Amino acid sequence: MQKDNQPVSLHVKLAILGLAGLAFCDVLIETSMNVTFPTLMQQFSISLNKVQWLTTAYLLLVAATISIAAFIEKRFIFKKIYF
Repeated sequence: MQKDNQPVSLHVKLAILGLAGLAFCDVLIETSMNVTFPTLMQQFSISLNKVQWLTTAYLLLVAATISIAAFIEKRFIFKKIYF
């Protein structure tokens, strides 16, 4: 096995920092959604099981939106995206 003694580039460090930030936001959103379970159950008159599925679907949609937005940003010019 070969060892590479090359320094880590700034681009890789920023990518890792961005990923860590997104992971933190995901945990924060998930925790805040768990706190709202009783309110959601009362407002929508649904069971805990359905609230859990609702929040899981929400988090999956957030993850898909982030992925799609990154793809669109790389694929198209900002001006076209805006219009």
